[in-house]
Order: sequence, then structure tokens, then C-alpha cells
Amino acid sequence: MEIAIFILLISVIAGEVWLFLFIRKTENKIDKALGGADKKSIMKMLAHIVENHEKVEKDLKKLFNEDNKNKKAIEGTMQRMGVVKFNPFKDMGGEHSFSIAFLDGRDNGVVITQMYSTEGSKVYAKQIIEGKSAQQLSKEEQEAIKRAQS
Repeated sequence: MEIAIFILLISVIAGEVWLFLFIRKTENKIDKALGGADKKSIMKMLAHIVENHEKVEKDLKKLFNEDNKNKKAIEGTMQRMGVVKFNPFKDMGGEHSFSIAFLDGRDNGVVITQMYSTEGSKVYAKQIIEGKSAQQLSKEEQEAIKRAQS
């Protein structure tokens, strides 16, 4: 029984020595990483890091807000175009007429059709709201809108 207690005591002492050396080694690594800085300079470094973090956070929020404003503004600009050339009169050669659709990010815009004939040329414009028009669209105008949407 006494031998078991003695072995247990030696094991505890060996564990304490190992723990002391481990802690000392860890402290040395920390000192080396911090360049031998004292508590005051470490606190200054931490305060500086927190201050910079808060500034970066504010700047990021500002950038996200500006990005959202830009996205909304871009949606309202003409971004897409679709063109269809066609021959409305079978007795004339070539595809001299066209329909062209200009749409924004919300499918709003205009479709313009130019019809060419030997007597002259006519131009029609129709407003497009969410991909549709209040006026009847020709198949060429519908195709021009479809091309602009894709």
C-alpha cells in the first residue's frame, strides 16, 4: 500500500513538473509572438484593433448602402436590346424593316418598329411596362422584346 501511495505521489509531482514546463513554454511563445510587449502596450494594441474594426464596420455598411442604391439605379437604365429584321411586304426583296426593343432591368422600355416600303418609311414606338404593352404588338415586336429579355 505504501508503495502505491509513493508511486502516486511521484506521478503527481511529475505531472506538476510537466504542467509547469508546459505553461512556461507557452508563456515564452506568447512573449515571442508579442515581441516582449508589456500589458500597457498590449492594451493599446487591442484598443487600436477594436477602433479599426469599428471603422471598417462603418465603412462596410456605407458601401453596402451605396451598392443597394446603385443596383436600384441600374435597374432603371436601359440595359438590354433585341432586334428583329423582317420583310413586311412579300413583293419587295430584302429585310429592310426592323423592330428593336430597349428594356431596363424591370422589363420597362420601348419597342420601335420601322416599316420600309417603296412609297416611304413609317416609324412606330410603343411603351413597354413589365414586358407588356397596352397597344397590340406585332409578332416581330414580340420577338424583339423576347430577345431583349433573354
